[in-house]
Amino acid sequence: MIDPLENFDFASIYRQYNNFTRGYGNFRDELEKMELPPEITDLELYYHLKEEFGRNRININIYDYIALLFWKLNFLPINRVWRVLLNNQELREAETDNLNYTLNLNSLPPYYSLLNRDIYTVADTLNRADFGVYGMRINTDWPTRSVLLHFLYPHTIPIFDQMVLRAVEPNYQANYATKKDKFLEYIEFVWKLTEKYAEKIQQIENLRDTDIRIIEMALWIVGH
Repeated sequence: MIDPLENFDFASIYRQYNNFTRGYGNFRDELEKMELPPEITDLELYYHLKEEFGRNRININIYDYIALLFWKLNFLPINRVWRVLLNNQELREAETDNLNYTLNLNSLPPYYSLLNRDIYTVADTLNRADFGVYGMRINTDWPTRSVLLHFLYPHTIPIFDQMVLRAVEPNYQANYATKKDKFLEYIEFVWKLTEKYAEKIQQIENLRDTDIRIIEMALWIVGH
């Protein structure tokens, strides 16, 4: 993987990010069902989800999980995933139990256990995790799984998708985002970038995010 951030303007990262994200004006009814304000922005929804998943992971509201899927997938052709769950009460009730099981500490360890950023511990966590909830059951669902993992471990695990891979992979292939080994390689690479750009990250005005999130945002911007 290559570092594309040598000349990146970290000072304007929030403005750059907002320029690439659109509002959710076309989803007002869906946002209401998810108990979210219709004027919520991409960053505001991110902070909402980070707070909810970090506060009480064992009793996550199923609508917050749907909002997670929405946040990740709403502009993609596969956005039917979150729509199906939102509009099917029987499925929501069944997946509430599956979600709580997935978030159980026996499946995914407590937040502090990954703070040392040891790649072997992270790999073991991914191997033992039971992603048995609608929207991330398939073994290739690493981009969606990465969002859940990021909200549970925001200081350790970055969000993973095609955009960030385009930024760091000179020989990018679309199926890279479906591979666990590529996800692990990316995680370790992001850790190195957080160390390299630590001073620039700390100089960001009104910094609200972990160094992991800032690097992922920067790569996502470059990958566009």
